Amino acid sequence: MGSPTEAVAHDEALERDRAADDGAKLLSMLAGRRCPSCQAATLVRDRYRGNPAVCCPACEVPQAQLW
Repeated sequence: MGSPTEAVAHDEALERDRAADDGAKLLSMLAGRRCPSCQAATLVRDRYRGNPAVCCPACEVPQAQLW
């Protein structure tokens, strides 16, 4: 890395990548669980308002959403 600014930008990019990985893991962990809102269906990976999410296909409530 050349300048301190480049080092900071690199660290910020690594942190964003880690956060994205953690978010994907969270969605994977929730998918397949029973919906806590309606108990009528299991949660599925989907998109909610354009964001990756885990939603209930029965009541359409998102239980987790990533920005």
